[in-house]
Amino acid sequence: MIDHAVLLEGVTRTYGRGATEVAALREVGVGFARGSFTAVMGPSGSGKSTLLQCASGLDRPQSGAVRIAGQDITRLQGKALATLRREQVGVIFQAFNLVPSLTAWQNVILPSGPARRRPDPARVGELLRRVGLAGRENHRPAQLSGGQQQRVAIARALLGGLSATRGARRGPLVAG
Repeated sequence: MIDHAVLLEGVTRTYGRGATEVAALREVGVGFARGSFTAVMGPSGSGKSTLLQCASGLDRPQSGAVRIAGQDITRLQGKALATLRREQVGVIFQAFNLVPSLTAWQNVILPSGPARRRPDPARVGELLRRVGLAGRENHRPAQLSGGQQQRVAIARALLGGLSATRGARRGPLVAG
């Protein structure tokens, strides 16, 4: 049996109503094996972003189930869903969503604030070093190249889904 990090079963997501209704996803079933790398490709409007948003808990399907590490996230509400996303899912947005007034370091640790937990400074430094940003920790996004901004977003996503005790990813990393 495949150990899925994320599993979508019969997922349907539509937008609009009546004559303007668009089915972004129709009964999609797909699994992403733990430890695998998957590219989601297709033309504009084919449902790629909707698939990733549903798979990461950023959006809810009208029907079907989304499971992260075996847990059906379509049944989670409010705080429980937010906690699962913060602790088990790393999301790298297409626009990076960095806060312009914060440094690279501060942008990486930003999701830790709502969790009321302090990330290990050594771990943050190691992530920034591993993505090639050693020496750029105190630079603001406007002082970084587009590629460097993307790497800040990657470090943030990796830090968010790391187990505090093992340092291993527990959930999926999603790029949208």
